[in-house]
Amino acid sequence: MTFTVVWKPRQKRHLAEIWISSSDRAAVTRAADEIDRRLRLLPLEEGESREGEFRLLLIDPLGCKYQVLEDDRIVKIVRIWKTH
Repeated sequence: MTFTVVWKPRQKRHLAEIWISSSDRAAVTRAADEIDRRLRLLPLEEGESREGEFRLLLIDPLGCKYQVLEDDRIVKIVRIWKTH
């Protein structure tokens, strides 16, 4: 069973800003798509555990902090950033 990946609106805007300012927009697009794909399938097996219920996933050139709401089958992306 898959999870629904939900991006907080501010993080969607930030991803768009990263994409616009990137010299390799294709890499940003691929990374964002891969984040969505991985978190849709096995979010608790991806990334690293962090404080509380949060996890951290790095897919070059992006990093994201996310929360898994297992009972609701939802993954919330709470922060996105460019890794380099």
